[in-house]
Amino acid sequence: MSDPKIIGKFVAGFLASAGEVSSVFERKARNILESNGISEVDPDEWYSADKFSNSMHQIEDEVGEKTSEQAGVKMIEVIDELSNLESMERAVELAQEQQKMNYQNYTPETVGQLRYEELNSGNIRIGYWGGWDYPEAFTRGILKGFAQATESRSSVEMKTVSTRDDETHAFEIIE
Repeated sequence: MSDPKIIGKFVAGFLASAGEVSSVFERKARNILESNGISEVDPDEWYSADKFSNSMHQIEDEVGEKTSEQAGVKMIEVIDELSNLESMERAVELAQEQQKMNYQNYTPETVGQLRYEELNSGNIRIGYWGGWDYPEAFTRGILKGFAQATESRSSVEMKTVSTRDDETHAFEIIE
């Protein structure tokens, strides 16, 4: 199977979100993407998911977790269906659908996927498993963006929790 590719609308969405955080961040993000072989981003073109992931790790290392998390929250605003989701479970289902639609050569093993679990405490646990290879703060930001899109949330309290054997990241959303 060929290497997975991500649709340019998310790369462009990330750059736009970087610009909203700061012009310095946007310039640094563009330079890092370019150094990894991604330049002149077209929202309708496909880009190497590995090169984008490598860029995101480098960006998070250089600009810090808080800025990377903010970019993750803002980046997913390019998703048309992202408004007034009725529950966190539906938000995760939408995230899963978006994974499948916006990656060429998608499999959970190559690109990753999310797992939703309601805990006895009433909190919600979300695990990213398989080939999800994006940095933790950026991933947390993406998940926060989905959580904030649910009807019942204007803010989200979330903590990082221990991963299970097949997971790359795991978070608990406090209800």
